[in-house]
Amino acid sequence: MLKKEGYSDTQIAGLMSISRRTVNRMLNVNPDYICVDGTQTRKTYKILNRYKQQIQELIERGFKNWQILEKLKEVHPEANIKRTTLGDFCLKLRDELYEHIDTPAESVTELNENSILSPYIEKIKDMLSQGKAITLILASIKSEGYAGSYSLLQQFCLTIKPTIRRVKKSVHKIKRRDLTTALWSEKNDISEKDMLYIEANHPVICQIRDIITEFRAAYSNKDADAVRLWCEKYAGCGFPAICSFISGINADSDAFYNSIKYEYSNGLLEGCVNKLKAIKRSMYGRASYILLRAKLLLSNGS
Repeated sequence: MLKKEGYSDTQIAGLMSISRRTVNRMLNVNPDYICVDGTQTRKTYKILNRYKQQIQELIERGFKNWQILEKLKEVHPEANIKRTTLGDFCLKLRDELYEHIDTPAESVTELNENSILSPYIEKIKDMLSQGKAITLILASIKSEGYAGSYSLLQQFCLTIKPTIRRVKKSVHKIKRRDLTTALWSEKNDISEKDMLYIEANHPVICQIRDIITEFRAAYSNKDADAVRLWCEKYAGCGFPAICSFISGINADSDAFYNSIKYEYSNGLLEGCVNKLKAIKRSMYGRASYILLRAKLLLSNGS
C-alpha cells in the first residue's frame, strides 16, 4: 500500500522500523507464502539481544550507531556484528526508550505573493499535517503545474513542519529499599496495585515473603521448636541469603535460642563496647593504650 502511494523503499523502512533489504524482499514475495493465519511462521532470533543492556546504556549516553559498534567490538571482539543489523536493532530500541513529541515551528516563513509556491501553500500544509513525505508533496504539486525546485519546497516545509524531539518514556519503578522493607517488616509503602503486579509477574518474591513471614511469626511467639523446624525446612532452599542466615543461627545456636528462652539482653555490654570504640576512634589511632585507658576511666568517672 505504501509503495502504491509513492513511498520509496527507504521511506517505507523508516515508517515501519525495518531494514531496506526487508522491504525489498517483502515487495518481491507472494503474501500467501509469508504467513498462514496472519502470524509470522518463522521464529526470529536477534543476535544482539545478549548485548541489549550495554547498547541501551550507550544510547542513553548519546552514542551514535557507529560509536556503539566500535564499543561493542572493543568489549566483544569475537562478536560478528554488521552495521546494518546494529542500526535496525538500535532503531527499535530507541522507539522502546523514547517517545517523539511534535513541537510547533517557532517561526513560519511568509512567502511573497509572487512566489511560485504561493498557489500551493494550503495543499502543502495539508499534506504535511497528514505526515506525507516532501517527495510526495513535490510530485503532487508538480502535477498541478509547479515548476520550481525540490530545495525551495524543502526549505519552506522545514519552516512550517513541527520539530520532533525525543523524550525518554516515563517508567514506573519501585525502589529496592521499599520492596526490601515490605518483605522484611510489616511496614509496607508499596501500593496494592504494585504488589499485585509483583506477585503476578515475580512469584519468587512471594516465596521469599512467605519464608520470612513464617520465621517472624515463630520468633515473635518465642517458639524455639518452630524456629528449629523452620531452619531444617529451609536450610537447603534456593535462596543463598536465607541459607547463610540459617548457617549463622546454627553456628551460634546456644546464644540464639537463649535469646528466645530468656528475657535477658546483652544491650548493656554492647553499649559499653560502643562507647569504648567511639573514644578510640576519636583518637585517630595516634595514641597509646595507656591514654585510651585514661580517657575511658576519666569519662566514666565524670
